[in-house]
Amino acid sequence: MNSVIEKFEGVMMPLAGKISGNRYLLAMRDAFSMLLPFIIVTPGQVIGKAGDKIGAFGLDYFGNKAVLTAIIVATIASWIFVKLSKNEKIRIKMPETVPPAVANSFAVLVPVFVTLSVFTVFATILSVGSFMGKTALNDLIYALIQAPLMGFSQGLGFSILYQFIVWLFWWFGIHGHNVTAAIQNMVYMPAQLANQAGDASYVFSNGFFEELTLLQVMGLVLAIFIFSKKASWRAVAKVGFPAMLFNIQEPIAFGLPIVLNPILLIPYILSPIANMIIGWLAISTGIVPIFKYVVPWTMPSFFGGLIGTGSISGGLLQLVCIAADVCIYAPFVIAANKIKDEGEDEEDAA
Repeated sequence: MNSVIEKFEGVMMPLAGKISGNRYLLAMRDAFSMLLPFIIVTPGQVIGKAGDKIGAFGLDYFGNKAVLTAIIVATIASWIFVKLSKNEKIRIKMPETVPPAVANSFAVLVPVFVTLSVFTVFATILSVGSFMGKTALNDLIYALIQAPLMGFSQGLGFSILYQFIVWLFWWFGIHGHNVTAAIQNMVYMPAQLANQAGDASYVFSNGFFEELTLLQVMGLVLAIFIFSKKASWRAVAKVGFPAMLFNIQEPIAFGLPIVLNPILLIPYILSPIANMIIGWLAISTGIVPIFKYVVPWTMPSFFGGLIGTGSISGGLLQLVCIAADVCIYAPFVIAANKIKDEGEDEEDAA
């Protein structure tokens, strides 16, 4: 028996120590610390068919109506947790022989407890007292913030402004979609999920923008192939064309470049806005269905629209947008033919 125990201690304990020291386990611990507050504020009862209360979570609290609540709760919980974790007075210190991951988990035990307690008290007060007739935080946030934002975001003016900001950031070399991710996650992703669930028919959704605006750079590539006489531009277009088949614009954006290129500023911002307006008109008039299904943004043109709308008209809409983009880029590509690069000047002088 002693030999078995010694074997266990000699083999398994070092292995457990290595596993417990893995930083990914710490990341999982922190992720659960942010997830649990959302579970706490989510009602744990649903109304059954017979009208009785059943201990379960309603799927509505984990769908498109809960996106904003999840963002807010996770943000607040993270802020509380990080602030308390930096306070050395409430950290539990373990002996040096304890594996690092275990020691770190005990060190933040009090911050985790306090964070969860804050949300538990808040959820209890709201469920007992209610506010605006709402006893769940998700219902309250949806009524006060998300529902009005969803309606406002479906306006053409707001959508144009959103696209203008996205592509202006891209022109400066900043990932515009990452910068504006808060807008996407708060209004356009819930709109996409609502379309997919059949709860609504939003024109402007995450799928709408991904399938109709990302392809605009393909219009530039085709315009270069047709109209450009610049050898450097044609070389970059040839290299970037395979990537653009999957809506990956970086080889063109930074290789041509589009970034900080004054010649391409206007069409680079105008093309996605034009695509958006074309898509809005096509869907509003019933020519093309709404983008109902979630499609990876790397899906090639025509197939993305076909799958996203469930109709061949969606694929044809993408082709129309690309044709419009070629027309928009063409005058600027032709104008660029008259501008010589520094390397071209040296070749001419030689």
